[in-house]
Amino acid sequence: MNSEIQAKPQYDKNELIKRFYRKNLDGKYDFLQSLSEWEPNDSLKKTLIYLYCSYLDKYIRNEIFTILMTYPVDQELELVYLKALTDSEELIRVNAIEMVGDHQIHSAVPPLIKLLLDRSILVRGTAAIALAQINAKKGGFAIRRRLKYERNDWVRLNFHTSLYLYGDRNKLSKIIFYINHRSYKVRCATANLLNFVSDEENRDEIIASLLKRLEIEKTIAVSSSIKDVIDCIRNL
Repeated sequence: MNSEIQAKPQYDKNELIKRFYRKNLDGKYDFLQSLSEWEPNDSLKKTLIYLYCSYLDKYIRNEIFTILMTYPVDQELELVYLKALTDSEELIRVNAIEMVGDHQIHSAVPPLIKLLLDRSILVRGTAAIALAQINAKKGGFAIRRRLKYERNDWVRLNFHTSLYLYGDRNKLSKIIFYINHRSYKVRCATANLLNFVSDEENRDEIIASLLKRLEIEKTIAVSSSIKDVIDCIRNL
């Protein structure tokens, strides 16, 4: 590791930016990896925000954004997450969606509703879950409306899960239905989402449905996911 980085001196924002741009692509990755090991500080945060907003390479932006996700959320970072909801890179949009959902950032509701129409199925499904976490009423209305037209089963699974989190308990059977889907990826996602929505009230029904599927499941990845989820729910 470069000794100038390992020592972790408190460079100011302009100095850090100069050092970043002087490096080749591999050097930039190493530089960012080193910065990720620093103790969070305001100067470094501002530097990372500047680089995220100004650097064009999507892989580098993703590395920067991943570091920012480890920082305590404040008003400045909320604005970054809102900006990232429209990033051209799918993974950054997904990470931003998860952050605004986990931190219940209400100003993200309008862009999240727009993302229910995103070209990426991963973005559409994740946006639905985030809206439920924020629990804004108009988000629930938008999901019900979009559910009528959504054709991808993974996204539909997430829409049903979102509506369950909004309080529609009848959606549990809709979620469980997907544990028998022809796609092993959808079956894995279903197991994980059932874990996400499990509580004292529904745990027995969920475990019974997972055990039933486990009896006939042939895919190792799905079997492993189901077993892990059952163990997790039983330990609630």
